[in-house]
Amino acid sequence: MAYDPITRNLTDGQIVIKDGTTTPLSVTIDCDEGDLSIVVHKDRKVIMNRGDLDHVREGVSVPVDLSFTVMFSEFYTDEASSYTPYELLMQQGDATSAASTRADSAEAYCVDVEFTITNPDADTGEKDELIKVDDFFVEEITFTEGDEYNTLAVSGRAMITSPTITKEAR
Repeated sequence: MAYDPITRNLTDGQIVIKDGTTTPLSVTIDCDEGDLSIVVHKDRKVIMNRGDLDHVREGVSVPVDLSFTVMFSEFYTDEASSYTPYELLMQQGDATSAASTRADSAEAYCVDVEFTITNPDADTGEKDELIKVDDFFVEEITFTEGDEYNTLAVSGRAMITSPTITKEAR
């Protein structure tokens, strides 16, 4: 039997944003359309020997870049609170009680961001994909309201060197 891959993307999933409290405050965004970009940087130092390439060494750790834009129809929370993704990402409004995922209170406020891509054909036995970016801090956020749809564009960095990517059963 030939393998027939099923294309899965952000529209097959959702984004969950969590703070660092013991029972995390979280908000979920079901994605209608959008994009996701995770850039992992590797600093490398090329060592020369008398003008010729000799070898390469590991450089310093570099944080992961994360950006996503989602078209959505509705925000909802996993709790009785009324905070929005914007408020949880920015620790504002109804989410002022949110705590950073970083233990040091002197550091910038960070959250964990999870992207779950649901397998659209559960009969195949394939698992859902989970991409987790811990300790993410926002550098730019744009909310655009429109007649046909709303969009949320978020970009920033995470205090990790690579995301955690797993497959999980529902």
